[in-house]
Amino acid sequence: MRPDAWNIAYGDQNVVWEPREGGVMRINLAGTQGARLIPKDGDHLYGTFNIRAQTTCAPGAVTAFYTRSSNIYPNEAAGDFSEIDWEWLNANPAKEQCSLWLNAQQGGKGMGERLIGPAEYQKLMGWPKSRLTNNSWATYSVNWQPGFVTFALDGRRVRTMQNGEKRTWTTMGGNTLSRAFVSPDKPSHATISLWTDDRWDRPESQRFGGILDTTGGPYPSRFKNMRRVLCDVPLPAGDAALTAAVRGPAWLY
Repeated sequence: MRPDAWNIAYGDQNVVWEPREGGVMRINLAGTQGARLIPKDGDHLYGTFNIRAQTTCAPGAVTAFYTRSSNIYPNEAAGDFSEIDWEWLNANPAKEQCSLWLNAQQGGKGMGERLIGPAEYQKLMGWPKSRLTNNSWATYSVNWQPGFVTFALDGRRVRTMQNGEKRTWTTMGGNTLSRAFVSPDKPSHATISLWTDDRWDRPESQRFGGILDTTGGPYPSRFKNMRRVLCDVPLPAGDAALTAAVRGPAWLY
């Protein structure tokens, strides 16, 4: 992770570049301000995006690694945009700290949220109960293709969403939504962020990620070894392609 490869959208005072292990990006959530960073090489359409991460489990802290076609925030103001998310949640809508949240958006609409608590990912990965997202490094991957999106953890498939599949989920507000999945189709850039929902006028049930203890902290999340395989020609859809494409080339790992 090289400092000269990234633009800092906000919070430059909360970004620290640690020289160890080939370069580690540390973002601190101090008070209510974290940071958001975007690579300098622009947008790309389809490919595999990978990051190694070790993230805070503080309630109220939201850590994210995602692709996004727009730099306009919040989502309500962005209009027609594409996004694919790995997020680390420690409260609302998560029931447990150190949870994982997967999502994709196409045309500014959610295509299916999925929460994964510690017990579920520990069982999937064969990890001990003591291993959590804040005390160990793991590789989080997105394989984004025109017909599907696959999320993988340390190379093991966690979730695949294919075009046309019906997805039903419950939102943070308790509403049940159902849509046929459509893979995001707009050129997008990788983004890394750490933030808290500081909309104090809203009740806790409407604060994404929960309420942060601003008297504590700073709360750090760390990233390293971001790798991307960018597609000139999209991979074909189908089970064989899904199986072969989860890990990407061996050199990524």
